Amino acid sequence: MAIELLSEQVIDQIKAGEVVDSPSGLLKELIENSLDAKATHLYIEIENLGLKKISITDNGHGMDEQDLQKAFLRHSTSKIQNYQDLNQLSSFGFRGEALASISAVSRLKCISKQKDRAAHLVEIHGSELVHPITLSQQFPSEHGTTMIITDLFYKTPARYEFLQNDRSELNNLKKILTSYCLIYPQLHIEVLWDKEKRDLFGPCQDTQQRIEKLTQKKSFIMQKADYEQMNACLIINPQAHQQKKIQQIIIDQRPIDNKKIHYLLQQVLAPLWQQGTSDYCLKIHMPPHLYDINVHPKKTEIKFQEATHVYALISGLAKLLLQNHSDIVKSQQNFAPDLKDSPSQHLHSLSLYSDNINQHGLFAKKGNFLIYTYQEKIFLLNLTRYFQSLLQKTQEVIPLLISDPIELKSNFANYQKRLMEFGFEIDAINAQHGLLRSIPKTLAQFDYLLILKELINRDCKVEKIDFNTLIAKLSISDLIHSTELSDESMINLSMEINIDHLQKLEREN
Repeated sequence: MAIELLSEQVIDQIKAGEVVDSPSGLLKELIENSLDAKATHLYIEIENLGLKKISITDNGHGMDEQDLQKAFLRHSTSKIQNYQDLNQLSSFGFRGEALASISAVSRLKCISKQKDRAAHLVEIHGSELVHPITLSQQFPSEHGTTMIITDLFYKTPARYEFLQNDRSELNNLKKILTSYCLIYPQLHIEVLWDKEKRDLFGPCQDTQQRIEKLTQKKSFIMQKADYEQMNACLIINPQAHQQKKIQQIIIDQRPIDNKKIHYLLQQVLAPLWQQGTSDYCLKIHMPPHLYDINVHPKKTEIKFQEATHVYALISGLAKLLLQNHSDIVKSQQNFAPDLKDSPSQHLHSLSLYSDNINQHGLFAKKGNFLIYTYQEKIFLLNLTRYFQSLLQKTQEVIPLLISDPIELKSNFANYQKRLMEFGFEIDAINAQHGLLRSIPKTLAQFDYLLILKELINRDCKVEKIDFNTLIAKLSISDLIHSTELSDESMINLSMEINIDHLQKLEREN
């Protein structure tokens, strides 16, 4: 096949897979656009988990006709003008990709109005302009923007196959709403679900009041600290529990996913939370030149210039909180729950490792088995069967921003296609070496290079993989942060056990 340049439409559809891979990803981009426009009030409508419709009306400063013409072009942005501007970002958006990507995979309608000016409307379906910019009388307020997105992924239907189950997609949407409620406690958000249920998040005085309203708990405690050019605020619920939790890390008004920070907090706060975790919100402010948010199009990952300084700030902040609330720590240490009411407490002798990933409770790894609690029941998971199932299912892939070098066997051509089916995309450089371009999403939280090497050494024959060696090298943190815990696959492969089975396992080990 001859080399051809891709059309702009195809490029936008490819980009959409990086920026908007789910309804929650779309909701995140729309909310951030509104916040960049200085909106203080958001009205959101969501139908069929966002696949049928997501619309958002804000009271931001709006766009004029000229900006509306440029807004949906790829790499059009008002946030930066040169590379140096990346070191002093103060906005959510800056890549100029989101709106072009959204309009490439959906039917989009935008109405925008500036103060004392007429409103204008534009409509785009799958990157095609179906309604040129015209005057509109539909905008309900003096200024702002309405974005209406319908039929998400209708131009890329294969994307439907990689969505999670309905419960997980709904939780993901609610997590996005929770994140921005915490980032901007003064923000007013109203959400209408499927034209029936309505959620109202009224403005709050501060983040502590916001998280107390979201969790419906009033016992939160707060601590602030400074370190060099950084300052941080930690708000926690001192009462550990196994229900669904809010755990949010915010760096300069951005929601961030960072497992190292989560583990650090969990470790330092262990005297308070004992064998569990609880709700928390960590906010850190630092000069933009001290971190890089331009790691991934979703902008939820971050690289710190001086990571050790950041971790020192967080650790000191958490220790200071414990010191200033020693009375609460002592009361928690003296609390001894009835084991009959909480079977998960019996896991203490199995070197408990606890977390709140997707409503799961306490975890312990024994040999090739994972023991965990869920909804006050104890389950046993055969990890060999679990990993075999991960390598059997159709894989959604994640592109690597930096390709990993990998050693190949001389018969690489014989199993290259099979590796692609698993989700590993490798470009051969020569007979012995290649570059790993993408990996399966289900293995992203594990040592995927170790698993890939096993596959290559066994000529992609899963039944010949030494799972005992693989599992022995996995830590509890690898397992409980697996993306598979976000759906029901783990539960379906697990066996419920009782206290007698658990005590037998303790005696055997």
